[in-house]
Amino acid sequence: MAFIWERSVNLSTDPQRDLLTGVKDVASAEATLPKLTELLPKIDGIKSLTDKLPAAGKDSIKSMIGSQLGSLNDLIAKVTAIPVVGDKL
Repeated sequence: MAFIWERSVNLSTDPQRDLLTGVKDVASAEATLPKLTELLPKIDGIKSLTDKLPAAGKDSIKSMIGSQLGSLNDLIAKVTAIPVVGDKL
């Protein structure tokens, strides 16, 4: 079961990471925004499933997500630091 959740977490963060890695300027940020928006229902779906887990399960998921979010947050900070891009995303 843990593998399924870990794969779900990876499937929700990997596309974001891939999209954000391609953002180098305003044009690429504008092209990326609709694709990032398309990922929101997937993220909401994982949250909805996680909300149904018992406390012990939630702790495991938080750990998995936490390990993914660190590098994703670093990438978000890097991308939004590009002049004008932060305003677009």
